[in-house]
Amino acid sequence: MKISGKEIIQLNSWKLTSYYRMADGKWPYDSDECQTPSELMVNGKRNKTSIEFISKNIFFSLKNKAFAKKKILSIIRKEKKKAGDITFTFCNDAFLLALNKKFLKHNTLTDIITFQYPSRELSSEIFISIPRVKENAKKFNTSFENELHRIMIHGILHLCGYKDKTPGKKKEMRKKEDYYLSI
Repeated sequence: MKISGKEIIQLNSWKLTSYYRMADGKWPYDSDECQTPSELMVNGKRNKTSIEFISKNIFFSLKNKAFAKKKILSIIRKEKKKAGDITFTFCNDAFLLALNKKFLKHNTLTDIITFQYPSRELSSEIFISIPRVKENAKKFNTSFENELHRIMIHGILHLCGYKDKTPGKKKEMRKKEDYYLSI
C-alpha cells in the first residue's frame, strides 16, 4: 500500500497505519485494510493509553509488565508529554537488522529502533533486540534487566525529543537514562 509515494509500515498492528491518511484522503481504518480496536477508540476519539509488550521471532517475556508500564508513563509525564499507543516489540538480531536495512538503510546490528508516528500523543513502535541487550549487559558489566530498562528508557527519551547523534547530545541522553533508572 502506498501513501503519497511512501510505503505504509505495517509490522505488528493497526497502530502503524492508523495515523497516516491514504492517498485518497481516507484513513486506513475507514476500510477493511485496518480495523481500529473498539477499546481504544470511542466515537473516533482515544479512550485510553495503550502500552504493550510483545515478542517477535524470539522466546522472551518481559517480567513485571505492570511496573514497566507505570515507569514508562511516569517518564512521559515527567517530560511533560502525553502518552499515546506504544508497543515494545522484543525480537532477535535478524528481525531488527531487516528493519534497519529496509526502513533506515543501515546494514548494521543495533539494540533499538524507534518508529514514532504522527500524533499529538507519543505513539510509537519500539523494537528491541534481546541478543544485543544481553551482549551490551556483558560489555558494560551490568545486569540484563538493568540494560533492558536502560534501552527501553532510551526509546522513550527519543519519543520525548532527545537525540544522541553528537557527543554532547549522547551525554545528555545518558544522564537522563541514569536519572530515570535511579528513580
